[in-house]
Amino acid sequence: MSSLRLSHPPRRLRQTRLDNLALVPGDLLLHRDAWQRAANRLPGKAILIVLPKANTVQKRIMLTVAKLLAAQGHQVRVVPADAVSRNP
Repeated sequence: MSSLRLSHPPRRLRQTRLDNLALVPGDLLLHRDAWQRAANRLPGKAILIVLPKANTVQKRIMLTVAKLLAAQGHQVRVVPADAVSRNP
C-alpha cells in the first residue's frame, strides 16, 4: 500500500485570488466576458447564479441551489441570462 504524499501547490495556484463563484448555463460559457463582469462587480466570496432563458428543469434546480446556499449564509445574486447579456 503506497502512501499519498501531499506537497505544496504550484506557485501560480498559490498566487491565484479566488473571489467569487459563478454558476452559469452551458449556452453562456462562450460569453464569459459578459457574466464575468457581473461576477466581478459582486463583493468578495459572493456567488453569481445566471438563470437560463427557458423555464426548464435546469432553472428550477439553479433556484433551489441558490436557496440552499443562501440558507447556509452565502451571499447569492441570481440574475436572468438576458440581464447579463445586456450589460455593456
